[in-house]
Amino acid sequence: MSLNPESLEPRDIPESAPVETAASRPQYRPAGRLPFMLSGFLALLAFPPINLWPVAWMALLPLIRNARGMSFTRAFRRGWWAGLVFNAGLLYWIALNTGAGGLLAPISFLGMLLVYPLYWGLFTGLWAFLHRRWGNLAVLLLPGIWVGLELFKNLPEIGFPWQEFGLSQVRFLPVAQVAEIGGIRLVSAWVVGVNAAVFLLLAGRRRVALITAAALFLGLTWGIWRMYHLPPAGPEVTVMLVQGNVDPEAKWQESADSSLAIYQRLTRRGLGEGKPDLVLWPETAIPAYLGHQLSYQRRLRLLAKEARTPILTGAPHYELKLGGGYTSLNSAFFFPGDGTAPQRYDKIRLVPFGERVPFQKWFPELGELNFGQAEFTPGKEYAVFDLPNGVRLSPQICFESVFGPETRRYAINGARALVNLTNDGWYGNSSGPYQHAALVQFRSIETRYPLFRAANTGISLAVDRVGRVVDRIPWAIRDTRTITLETGGPFLTFYVKHGELINYMLAAAGLLGLLLAPFVRFGRRSG
Repeated sequence: MSLNPESLEPRDIPESAPVETAASRPQYRPAGRLPFMLSGFLALLAFPPINLWPVAWMALLPLIRNARGMSFTRAFRRGWWAGLVFNAGLLYWIALNTGAGGLLAPISFLGMLLVYPLYWGLFTGLWAFLHRRWGNLAVLLLPGIWVGLELFKNLPEIGFPWQEFGLSQVRFLPVAQVAEIGGIRLVSAWVVGVNAAVFLLLAGRRRVALITAAALFLGLTWGIWRMYHLPPAGPEVTVMLVQGNVDPEAKWQESADSSLAIYQRLTRRGLGEGKPDLVLWPETAIPAYLGHQLSYQRRLRLLAKEARTPILTGAPHYELKLGGGYTSLNSAFFFPGDGTAPQRYDKIRLVPFGERVPFQKWFPELGELNFGQAEFTPGKEYAVFDLPNGVRLSPQICFESVFGPETRRYAINGARALVNLTNDGWYGNSSGPYQHAALVQFRSIETRYPLFRAANTGISLAVDRVGRVVDRIPWAIRDTRTITLETGGPFLTFYVKHGELINYMLAAAGLLGLLLAPFVRFGRRSG
C-alpha cells in the first residue's frame, strides 16, 4: 500500500487558527516575596488611620500580576507574606492590650499572625490555579472569591471583621454608599473589582476592562446620587455624648464613686447647654453591679429624674444560677427620665478569647479553659429602648458594633437610631480605636439610621444617615458633645431586609468558577 503525501497535510486546521505551543505560551518569571509584600503594604496604607483610600484600587496588582504561572502551593506561600505584612501593620495594637494579663496580649497578636495571613494565601493560590486554567479573564472571579473569604472569616463565634477591604473606602463616601445594598463586604467586592479592571487594562484586555469599569462606575454614580436622595427620615433626636477619659485599669482599682462623680459632673455641665433626648455614657462607665448595688442604681435614677432625660450607661452585671454559681454579663442599663427602675441589655456578640472562649455552644467544657479572658455569657435579646419623644433606639456594646448582620436585627426589631457604648482605652492611642470608630460608620450606611457613640477615652462621635461623622470628641479628652440628627423612617434598606444575600451570590459565583475550572477550559489560554 502506497502513501499519498497529500493525505499528511493538515487540511482540517484553518491557516488562520493559532496553534498553541510551548514557545507561544506566556512565560512568567518566578517572583520572590517582595511584590506580594508590596501588595500587603499598599493595602495597609488605604486603611485607617492613614486613609490613603485610592491606593486600595491598585493594591492587589503586584500580587495578581506576579502570581500568574505559579502553582497553587507556591502562590499560597507568596500570598501568605502579603497577608503577614498587612495584618501585622493593621492589628499590631492587639499586642498593646493592657487589659490582658501577662503574655496574653502578645500571644493573641502572634496567634492572629498565624491565622489571618492564611486568607491572603488562599486568595493568591486560588487565583494562580484559576489563571492556569482560564488565563487573565479569571480575574473577574476574584471579587467573589475575596468576599467569600470575608464571609467565612466572620462566621459566628470566630468573626473578626477588622480587615474587610471595604473599610479602606470609609473616607470615600460615594463608594461606601453601596453598603446599603450589600453591607461593607459589597464595598470590598467593588474595591477588588477595580483592581481586576486595572489588571485587565494593563494586560491588553481593553474591552473587558472597560465593561468591568463601566459596571463599577455605575455603582459609584448610584452612590453619589444616593447621598443626596436618602429615604424619608424620622423625627430628630438629640443625644449628649459623655467621654469621661477614665483610665480603664485605675477605675477598677478605685471606688466606683470616683467614676460616677466624673460622669455626674460632666453630665450636669452638658445639661446646662440644652436638654437632650438621651444622655449616653460609655461601656462600663460605672464599675459597679448596678443591678445589685442599689445605692449606685439609686444615684443614677435620681440623676435621670433631675435631668428629666434618660441615661444609658454601661456596667457589669451577673445573674445567679439555680444550683449555685453565676453568669457574668457585659451590660447596658437604660435609666428612664422619670426616675423609675432601669431596663437592661446584655452584650450578645462577645470578643473571641477576650470575653469568651468560642464554640462553647457545642462544647461547654471549653468554658473551663483560662486564657485570661473575662468569660462573659452572651445576651439573648436584641433590645430596643423607647425615648419620651417616641424615638426607638438600640444599644450595641463595643465589639458587636462592627458586625452588620447583628445591627440589622435591631432595625428589624423596630429601632430607628443606633447607639454604641465602648471602651477602647486598653489599646492606648494606637490604630485600634481609629479603626473601630471608622467601622461603625458603615452601620449607619447599611441601615440609614444615625449612630451615636460614647467611648471612655475616645473616639466618641455621631454619624448621620449618609455615614458622615458630624461631630466627635478626640482621643484622651474629657468632654461632652450634644448632637441632633434625623432618625430613620419606616423604610428598610435592602441590606436590612436581605442581609448578605448579594455577597452570598458573589461568593457562589467564585465557588462555581473554582468547581468548573478543573473540567472546563476557555480554549487557548490567554496570557
